[in-house]
Amino acid sequence: MNRIDHPGTGSSDLVESAESLTVDDGTYRLAYDPSVDDTSLAVVDLVATITHTDAVDLEPLHSAIDTTALDRLSSGTDGGNHVDFRYAGYQITVDTAGLITCSRSPGEEKRTE
Repeated sequence: MNRIDHPGTGSSDLVESAESLTVDDGTYRLAYDPSVDDTSLAVVDLVATITHTDAVDLEPLHSAIDTTALDRLSSGTDGGNHVDFRYAGYQITVDTAGLITCSRSPGEEKRTE
């Protein structure tokens, strides 16, 4: 697994194919390879990293989205499609080409301090 350290986000062992974790004005972006790693795992690891929370302490991802469908969507295409959903107080966008974008949902308290 790759270890990505980022000021203000802490560090976490992310998915094996994680290429970069960036933050710009409260929006986090994780680039990874969906043919190597399950998208559902990448989403949970990203939110756990930015909230400094152990992944097992987060609400189950399947309470926000069908994780099987999410993984299938990401593994079977070359990109161009995306899915948006809310999870753990964050607005998540998963691009099927391997980019997860995450920002705090409007009205949610700040969780990254």
